[in-house]
Amino acid sequence: MSASLVLVVAALARAHATVTPFLTARSLHEAGTQAWHGFAMTVVNPWYWGFLVVLSVLQWLFPARREQRVPTSVELCTDAVWFVMNSAMQVTVVALVLGGLTIADTEITGGWSLDLQSRLGFWGLAVFAFVVADLLAWVAHWAHHMVPTLWRFHMVHHSQVNLNVLSDNRQHLGETIVIASLVFVPSRLLGLDADAAGTLAFLTLFWCAIIHANIRTNFGPLRWVLISPQAHRVHHSIMARHYNTNFGSVFSVWDHIAGTMYRGTDEYPATGIDDRDFPLEQPADWRPWRLVAVWWRQTVYPFHAIVRLYRSGPDDAASAVGLAAEAASGEVQPQEARSERWTRAA
Repeated sequence: MSASLVLVVAALARAHATVTPFLTARSLHEAGTQAWHGFAMTVVNPWYWGFLVVLSVLQWLFPARREQRVPTSVELCTDAVWFVMNSAMQVTVVALVLGGLTIADTEITGGWSLDLQSRLGFWGLAVFAFVVADLLAWVAHWAHHMVPTLWRFHMVHHSQVNLNVLSDNRQHLGETIVIASLVFVPSRLLGLDADAAGTLAFLTLFWCAIIHANIRTNFGPLRWVLISPQAHRVHHSIMARHYNTNFGSVFSVWDHIAGTMYRGTDEYPATGIDDRDFPLEQPADWRPWRLVAVWWRQTVYPFHAIVRLYRSGPDDAASAVGLAAEAASGEVQPQEARSERWTRAA
């Protein structure tokens, strides 16, 4: 959830420059140039890729699950396709959405924002806004597990059976837009600075790679403040007792406060979703065009799943919500109920 949070915050800070009320040739050229710079900042950034190499070495030395020790896999390659595609979407489609919201906000409120920088300082405001954004990301994440329609988009992220350093990028555009819309209001009200937002956003990409890496660590005492790879793996677990826990992206305090933090700190379960219809990658099929085709099928699948959900009627949709709430209570469900829950609700 959070590589999206990162680029959402960065795109939000620059949204007004990306979209203007009058789409002139000059403004379109500027928007295109800015989108390319935003894309290149992550996709070809040597610091980011160097960091992923370090994490891959740590995965080899301290694997959470030894069967996933090898850093290369068809699942990793699929996540790489998601990374490139999502980066392109976030600096174009998401930036356009945020730009439109910025224009609407300017027309309605005149661009009014709180003057917190004079009290908190340049970086103080940026850090404060980032903490608020992380809280809103927690709320959005919780909602994507509890609302059946939103779960159909979020299940794409949970489909990864081989968590790796790029897995956070496996996130549907629809989910990213929901997060962006939630983060928009407080970020605008706080008057988040573009440069500070961009820096914090880029640093969060590193964090998201850490918590999705196949590394055996729970961070020790730091787990009371931060989400660890172990905690986030539990969130991705296919085991019933782990359902709907550990929603945090960066800070774990929200889960401690809400009572959704799973207390087992030495469990490293298998991950994925129990949905036989979901278009998973085929083992050892490394052909680039096949990987792109898998990305496209996974992108389209949630829409088909939503149609099936509501064609079955409102009673079935209500039942799905009930299953989600029951799972949130922490009760261990039998296998048949587990299968039904994963295919019908979060």
